Amino acid sequence: MFTRLGIVAVLLVVLLSACFAQDSLDIDLLSQTSFIAAEITGLSVFGDASPSLPTSLSLTAFPNPFNSSTTISYTLPKSGRTTMDVVDISGRLVTRLSDGWKEAGSYREVWDGKGFTSGIYLVRIEMSSSSATKKMLMVK
Repeated sequence: MFTRLGIVAVLLVVLLSACFAQDSLDIDLLSQTSFIAAEITGLSVFGDASPSLPTSLSLTAFPNPFNSSTTISYTLPKSGRTTMDVVDISGRLVTRLSDGWKEAGSYREVWDGKGFTSGIYLVRIEMSSSSATKKMLMVK
């Protein structure tokens, strides 16, 4: 199975072979090859593609289980007011990591669990129309 990088490499070799065979750089051929590579791989060979926005709310924690701190990564499909809380297994608020307006995109928060006991914690992110929860295990 070809990887994206392998496909791009093959396309570049074909492009360069065609250009050197003609002893000139055909800009139209270069543009077409760039477009084809972007269509096949979802990547831009020449850096002209704009980054895409996430399509759904997602939430991950790494490492998990963790010793004293973990990085919580999340994506927001649209702009809006968001809150992110860490609660213990009985639902008591441990800390609020984020509260406010965020643009659509990807974010990271680090939760430092120093001063808290080992156990199961939940991180919950809420937006106006959706929410996500992830279980985390702190082991000291």
